Amino acid sequence: MTEIELLLPLIHMGILATTNELTKISTYEILHSFPMPLPGPITNHNEPTFFSKDAESYAKWLKVSLKLSHNAVYKNRIEAKQQMKEKYDKRHNVKEPDFQIGQKVLLLDRRIKADSNRVLTHETYSGPYI
Repeated sequence: MTEIELLLPLIHMGILATTNELTKISTYEILHSFPMPLPGPITNHNEPTFFSKDAESYAKWLKVSLKLSHNAVYKNRIEAKQQMKEKYDKRHNVKEPDFQIGQKVLLLDRRIKADSNRVLTHETYSGPYI
């Protein structure tokens, strides 16, 4: 076996165990709703434990565990989207609109009709729109 063939399982395990930058949760944890068991000690080990053989209690535990996991992914995605929006707004100097809902505004219409001989530099406003 080559050196790369020996490293592939470790690389795969590393990819599954690595937390996503946006969701802050690893792929393994999203799929199985608990962190990947690693040979070393885990410092933040706060998921619920299940030792019962009873199928009904296991199903309840699994349902709660998956719901907690999905809620965490949902919240992390919302936070990541908010951070991306803030970075985009800052990078592109976005300003809040100075009009409110219900106000009358003019709409700049830059579309040119087919076979038109109109000069392209003139601007046409239509409206008002509410």
